Amino acid sequence: MLPPPSHVVLNPQQQSVADALAALIKQPQAQYFYLWGQAGRGKTMLMDALLQHYPHPAKRWHLHQLMREIQQFSFVHRQQDAIVMFAQQLASQYRLLCLDEMHLHDVADTHILERLLSALLSRKTAIILTSNYPPAALLNIPGRQMHATKLIALIERHFHIEHLQGDIDYRQLSAFSSLASQFVMGKDAEVQTQLQHRLAQLGIPLDQHAITAPIHINGRWIPVLSQQDSHIWFDYEHICLSPRSYSDYLDIATAWPLIIISGLSAENLHDANGLRRFIWLIDVLYDAKRPLLLGTDAPILELLTPHAQDLDTKRLYSRLCEMQFWPLDSPCDMAHQLKIE
Repeated sequence: MLPPPSHVVLNPQQQSVADALAALIKQPQAQYFYLWGQAGRGKTMLMDALLQHYPHPAKRWHLHQLMREIQQFSFVHRQQDAIVMFAQQLASQYRLLCLDEMHLHDVADTHILERLLSALLSRKTAIILTSNYPPAALLNIPGRQMHATKLIALIERHFHIEHLQGDIDYRQLSAFSSLASQFVMGKDAEVQTQLQHRLAQLGIPLDQHAITAPIHINGRWIPVLSQQDSHIWFDYEHICLSPRSYSDYLDIATAWPLIIISGLSAENLHDANGLRRFIWLIDVLYDAKRPLLLGTDAPILELLTPHAQDLDTKRLYSRLCEMQFWPLDSPCDMAHQLKIE
């Protein structure tokens, strides 16, 4: 039996999936699992619990991390069949591969993943995928889903498909926490003052040492309100409403231990591209366990409610419910640890 995290009591369905995953520890032959369901139903928790007890070499990615690794590998090996070479390298190093948050919105990414999974299956490497979507709904975009036909067929043919159901989003239970939220709201000047006060409480006064020059990431300049080794502070307009990629957000999460965003309002959430980038950003920060200070003109969960109809925005809502109560460790200590790593 696969033990859950110490503070968690699994419901019967989660326990059934945990028992099925535990077979990966006991049995030498490769098995393949596709865990799907709405946000906060325990997919990532169960996958990570397995990884903690798996006795052989294993690797875990968020989807954005994997796609960037493939992109970088392909650039180096661009004269060869890079996807097959990448799969060969993974299969030679790891017995288990885990991919979290398989949500596809790009035709090219879909073809890449189909080729990668096909190559890994031929090499008998165990795989766990998690998603908010059933396999048949991957790349569920009008006019594009035919590009996912091979990938869907591959998953449905080879993977144990486990649907984690239930009405409870366990992350949303955090909204009833007695802890203080790390998110603040008010008019612009009020939000700025509250966030500066939070930084001062953490021992980070905004003095003459705070840098306000733009940062240069992946060939683009991004304006900042403040940056030190301990943190970086963006206005929502500059970090989400301007052209950005998930690769930008991965670099930011790697370089700074505390992320601050202000200027988020009901009005700018109506920008669909900006909302998509905000989802990417929160996915990256959540997976990297980076604490977030957020300043908005109204409670963020109220702002998101009119938009929380599609599965990706529901995941955003769910994760922010939890992240608002994440403890803020000393960013100075965290910055020192980042430099060591």
